[in-house]
Amino acid sequence: MVGTQEAQPFQCGSVDHKPAAALPLIVRCKVSSAIYIRHNNQNVRKQAGFFYLKKNENVLLTRDYISIGVFSLIYFAIAFVIGGIAQMTPVTFPFMPMAVALFSGSVFMLYTAKIPKRGALSILGILAGILLFVTGMFWMMSVFFIIFGFIADFICSTGNFRAFKRNLLAYCVFALSPMGAYIPMVVMPAQFDDFMQRKGNVSSFIGIVNSIRVNWWAIPLMILGTIICALIGGFIGKKLLQKHFEKVGIV
Repeated sequence: MVGTQEAQPFQCGSVDHKPAAALPLIVRCKVSSAIYIRHNNQNVRKQAGFFYLKKNENVLLTRDYISIGVFSLIYFAIAFVIGGIAQMTPVTFPFMPMAVALFSGSVFMLYTAKIPKRGALSILGILAGILLFVTGMFWMMSVFFIIFGFIADFICSTGNFRAFKRNLLAYCVFALSPMGAYIPMVVMPAQFDDFMQRKGNVSSFIGIVNSIRVNWWAIPLMILGTIICALIGGFIGKKLLQKHFEKVGIV
C-alpha cells in the first residue's frame, strides 16, 4: 500500500510562529487541532511542539529504476520471443497478441508487486514503445504501448497497487498494446501496405492480412481473445506468486 513513514521528530516553533529555518518554503494550514504543512513535497504534521516528516513512499528511487530496467528486459525478452514465434507463419500470425498476453502475465503481476509506485508502468510502456519503433515495427504499436502504459499505471494507482483485481484489469489493458500491429490493417490499409512493402518479402502474409482487412470482425475477436488470455495469464501469475503477493499485501 502506498503509505507514509514517520521520521524522527525535530523541535520547531510554536503553532502561531513561523517554523524554524530547518523547514524553508513551507505552506501551513490548520486541520482540526493539528497543523499540516507541505515541505519539499512531503507531508509534515505538527504535534506536541514537534514537526514529523512523513516520507512519501510513492516516489521512484534509484533502486526502483534498476528494478524497472531488469523487469523491462525480462518482459521484452518474453514478449519478443513469444511474439516472434507466433508471427513466423501466416496461420499463427493473428494469435500473437493472445500468446504474448498469456505468457507475460506473471512478469507483469510481479512487476506491479515489486515496484508498486506511480510511473513504473508508464516507463515500461515508454521503453516498449521506443524499442518497437527502433526495431522497425508499425508506429501505431509504439503509440498503443505508451498510451496503454499510462492507463494501466492509473488503474493500478487507484488501488494503491495492492488490489489484485485492479492490477489484473490494468494488465488486460496493457496486453492490448500489440493490437497496434493489426488495427491499421483495417483503419489505414494504404499506410500498412506501404509499411509491409518496405519490410521486404512478405508475400506469404498477404493472404492473412487481406483476410483480416475484409473480415473486420476479426479485430474485435482478437481483442476479446487477448483479454481472455490476459486474464488467464494474470491468474497464473497470482498462483505462481501467491506467497509473495500475501507478503506484500496484494489481495
